[in-house]
Amino acid sequence: MKTTIGIVMALMFSLSPIICLAADNTTPQLDYCWANGVIYGLLIPSDSKPGDGLRNDLYVFHNLVGQRPVAEVGPGDVNFQKGRFQIVFMEFTPKGISVLDPDNDGNCEYEITTYKMVKNYEQMGYIKLEGRGPLADYQVVSPEVYIAQKPKPEKSGVGLK
Repeated sequence: MKTTIGIVMALMFSLSPIICLAADNTTPQLDYCWANGVIYGLLIPSDSKPGDGLRNDLYVFHNLVGQRPVAEVGPGDVNFQKGRFQIVFMEFTPKGISVLDPDNDGNCEYEITTYKMVKNYEQMGYIKLEGRGPLADYQVVSPEVYIAQKPKPEKSGVGLK
């Protein structure tokens, strides 16, 4: 019985949506984020170990598929620290899931797209702080630049004629 419970728990944790963090606490791999209602691409610089200095918060959501991270500020804002972030993990509450995933399929139908929405939804009890994560430095770019610079997957030959 204990073995069965252990296997079930291992499967639950391995299948849950999480962010992959390297053992040395380097920058987590994220593809996109919202800032002020605009979607941006996130590229990890070749030197991905974060340096010292001021940072903006980057809110990352764990338990609802489809909600992309939300930056406190973005390019063009006076306080934007050029992609230098402190990761902040947030969790949707049951109340928040019922509002943002009304068909209860585990996918977010209505994304949070601004810092103001993060704070409002937190006050309304839709999301709650889960904890602070690592420091992360990204190059914040337009989606077009991100798509052009993202490494293309290698063709494996499977399904090719």
